[in-house]
Amino acid sequence: MNEERKEILYERIGTPERGEETSEVGKMEIETLGQTLELKSSALNVARAIYQRAVQNRTIVENCRVVDLAVCSVYLACRIEQLGFDPVAVSKESMISQYTLKKIFPLVKQELDLEIGPVDPENHVQRYCENLGLSEAVEETAIEIIEATKDDVLSGRSPSGFAASAVYASSLLQNEKRTQRQVSRHTGVSARTIRDTYQLQIHTMGIADRN
Repeated sequence: MNEERKEILYERIGTPERGEETSEVGKMEIETLGQTLELKSSALNVARAIYQRAVQNRTIVENCRVVDLAVCSVYLACRIEQLGFDPVAVSKESMISQYTLKKIFPLVKQELDLEIGPVDPENHVQRYCENLGLSEAVEETAIEIIEATKDDVLSGRSPSGFAASAVYASSLLQNEKRTQRQVSRHTGVSARTIRDTYQLQIHTMGIADRN
């Protein structure tokens, strides 16, 4: 690769460093974000492996800054490890926007041929309840709601939205009510999605609306 081409690539990945030093910027971001999200070593190892492959892919490097790529690697690792972190949660704790993460995620996934399925709704519940200051009883009831209704209601809906709605419904059932707006703010799921989905969940379970 000629020097002019190298300069263009270095500029696109968004750092003034060169070679291995540039790669280290991304590695540091992975470690920092991993600590913030309290990821286990298994998830961090997956993120590191994805990043290492990604920085060797010409198409990815030409279209992503190194920090964006590092954050995306962490997000992909969370998806592969079935952890309850969606783009909202990851971008909130990182140096990039939710829009950027959602934009580059399909590119990296496709270029590296990663097989990634949807995250189970149950995997979001603990973090949502912690963010909202809800008890283990609410967490357990939310999981029960998800298990009882996902066969009939989940199809075509996002796992994060389904989980947030179950948490809202559970907070009502356990007399620890949080408003739809509060749940929306702490989960990144729209209040409208919470309202519509929670109503379907409780209807499926034969529970009267307690809102």
